[in-house]
Amino acid sequence: MSLLPSEEQRELEHSLRDFLSREVTPEYLRKRIASDQPSDPNLWKGLQELGLLSYFASQDADVRPGVRELGIVARESGRALLPERIVDNIFAGPFLYFQFLPPNMRALIAKTFGSSLPDAIESGGKSVGLAAVSFAKPIIVGLRNTGPLYRVSAKLPLVAYATLNNYLLFCGRAAEAAPVSLYLADLGTGKEQLVKCDATGALDLSRPYHDVQLENVAALDLGVEAASGLRNVFSTIVAEELAGMCGKVVDLTLEYVKTRKQFGVAVGSFQAVQ
Repeated sequence: MSLLPSEEQRELEHSLRDFLSREVTPEYLRKRIASDQPSDPNLWKGLQELGLLSYFASQDADVRPGVRELGIVARESGRALLPERIVDNIFAGPFLYFQFLPPNMRALIAKTFGSSLPDAIESGGKSVGLAAVSFAKPIIVGLRNTGPLYRVSAKLPLVAYATLNNYLLFCGRAAEAAPVSLYLADLGTGKEQLVKCDATGALDLSRPYHDVQLENVAALDLGVEAASGLRNVFSTIVAEELAGMCGKVVDLTLEYVKTRKQFGVAVGSFQAVQ
């Protein structure tokens, strides 16, 4: 496998950077943060029209996007400080269902939550959120087996865009020494279950965060092996997002030292700065 990006990967990077540089300007970011708007319908529509959800749902053997393609989306989103949930939704939705899970697990999800769910995830009609903190520090969950579903009770801290999603993906275990498993929870209303979202502050002002309390929420256990593999992918995606942010800082710094003058010359000409 070549370490160099393919033509398709370069095209994905170029189209994303071109779109985000037009739509997510510094002025736009300042206005979004000041407005406390959890999502911009126009920007979200534009992201969907790029075809990212359907791209990561592709079953074409010649296309089949994977971790590298997901990393490109994360890197370009980080570079733009994109204040939308597209990376989380791709990772926990189309990528998880269509590219990561084996056929038997996909069949179980469709059987449990409805045969229309895969199409809804691909089209954006239903979205899967991500409890990111649980991937680094799995939470302790209370479980009641109703087979194949569990009734889960848990507190998930700092969930981004918690109020905008229909399902939630998280890592948890029944006790401290128990193995970590991957859970897909249905956040829909039900007689027995309760989903409570409390807004909470965070250093990251580009997205809303909530502490989410689940009580007797219907959830499917996707297994220990799925949790282990997906946690590795998640670490890669976070690294890509941070790399995008750092790359943008370098670009801004280079632009600054070329134009900022001191003693009549650009500061970039000073040996110490070089």
